Amino acid sequence: MENFEKERKFETIIKKYQDLRGLDMSALDLVKIPVENLISTTFDTQTKWPPKEKLPAGFDSELILEDGKNPGLGIRELHAEGITGKGINVAIIDQKLLTDHEEYEDSLIDYEEVGEIKHGPEMHGSAVTSLLSGKQCGVAPDAKVFYRARTSVRNSDYFNYNAKALKDVIEYNKNSSEKIRVVSCSFGYNEEKKEDGVDDWMNTLEQAKKEGIIVIHCSMKDIDFTGCGGQSKEDVLEYDDHIWSGEENSKALRVPSDYRTYASSEGNNEYEYRAEGGLSWSVPYLVGIICLMLQIDSSLKNEEIFEYINKGYTTNKDGLHIINPRSIIDLVSKNLSE
Repeated sequence: MENFEKERKFETIIKKYQDLRGLDMSALDLVKIPVENLISTTFDTQTKWPPKEKLPAGFDSELILEDGKNPGLGIRELHAEGITGKGINVAIIDQKLLTDHEEYEDSLIDYEEVGEIKHGPEMHGSAVTSLLSGKQCGVAPDAKVFYRARTSVRNSDYFNYNAKALKDVIEYNKNSSEKIRVVSCSFGYNEEKKEDGVDDWMNTLEQAKKEGIIVIHCSMKDIDFTGCGGQSKEDVLEYDDHIWSGEENSKALRVPSDYRTYASSEGNNEYEYRAEGGLSWSVPYLVGIICLMLQIDSSLKNEEIFEYINKGYTTNKDGLHIINPRSIIDLVSKNLSE
């Protein structure tokens, strides 16, 4: 009985969705840990793993991390055809950014911080930027990024800072021939809570809309989307609802969020892998798709962009609608030729 209890305890050393970033596990024997537990963790290039003989068969951290850089769903095939977001300017409003990361440093065309930020670069900014325009991780690797950083603290100025950042985008467009058509904002708001500054943010959203700018954020209504994931990046039938799904919304468009690798804020050549993504990761993926669409046809109206995205999906084995980048691009191309 004693040996059984020790064995059971040993097998729960590492649980699903555990954060292993930066940990030194090189002295551990993890061979009896279920592979699914390890694949479902969060780790980075600073995580030190045991030698192969002390890991379960089928687990290769380097392979998992590398495969996680693939946006999946045929995106790299589109890249091979030259559909990379080239010539498109995009804006990101997010947390303080490590600006010299190898994954996206060449894509940044403007970077400023809005309001006081008392800390260094954070994980979130590097993640969303690389998932949108990263050389290896990004949906639109050749898109150029106008970035505005603001505090990650949801204080009384949070939404005012977001509004100020979006106003900078609107002002930029008045003085530039290469307009920004789409903005990535991986945060949401609740109109009913009436948080400080939300009215300012919502008014600025309306102003951006009048200027022809699409703002993709977690509370938008033009596209009803949520996350999804698939360990097999290219097999849409293997994609399933997001790991963190709290409630069923069968009609929502599923956009990849899980099992992704992205740039780490810990160093300019460091990366993180996270099995359990969030809607924050779906936002830059969706913005990247719009960049690809605009490269094909820069004259697309906002309503057309929403229409094609809402139509471009594949139904998986459970009846969920998984975004289909190829289908969306084909709709744009067909419209252009008519």
